[in-house]
Amino acid sequence: MDRFNLDYVEMMLPRFEGVKTVLDVGALDVNGTPREAVTQRGFEYTGCDVEKGRGVDVVVDITADFAQVDRAFAGRRFDAVMSLNTLEHIFDPIKALDNMLALVRPGGYLLVVAPCVWELHAWPYDFYRLNPDFFTRFAETRRLEIVEGSFLMAARDTRRFSPDTQSFPEEVPSGRLPRPSRWLFTALRGILLPGLKQCWPRTSVNVTCRTRAKTD
Repeated sequence: MDRFNLDYVEMMLPRFEGVKTVLDVGALDVNGTPREAVTQRGFEYTGCDVEKGRGVDVVVDITADFAQVDRAFAGRRFDAVMSLNTLEHIFDPIKALDNMLALVRPGGYLLVVAPCVWELHAWPYDFYRLNPDFFTRFAETRRLEIVEGSFLMAARDTRRFSPDTQSFPEEVPSGRLPRPSRWLFTALRGILLPGLKQCWPRTSVNVTCRTRAKTD
């Protein structure tokens, strides 16, 4: 979990209404965890993954039959379920998302961060890159509300968020340089590497959905 993923979590946590319990799917602490950010707000944090390890409270395959998933959590439902850079490693991401939704109480939240431009990183497999249209269609077909202002693209190198989900950020290898230095960098690159194709920076889609509240 990169720092810019945590930026998004910390941005959204204060906006959650009525949240006390949070489930993190794909919680094995490989390069960071949102546990502290969640517990510092007074929320109860539970981490699950397919194998035991640091940060994992419940071992379960989130794509298993839901009856099996439900037993692993002893029938618990959570106010918010999050998945940070996990879906690309799951062969059936739609089944995973549907099971996550089934673990969210009525009126609760589903927060997802998933890379859409990224190099291969098998852990142990790397299957997908999911784009904004995927999450738009998923929300539509599951009758979910996308929380206003939560649907963003995030560029890792600059840790900047953009509400423009229809175009990838521009190339950012020099994004941390002062503007005059970036101009010089661009000019020299054009002279020294005229055949270099433009590439996009490592970019993630960030979206938070809310389930429909139960009505009497």
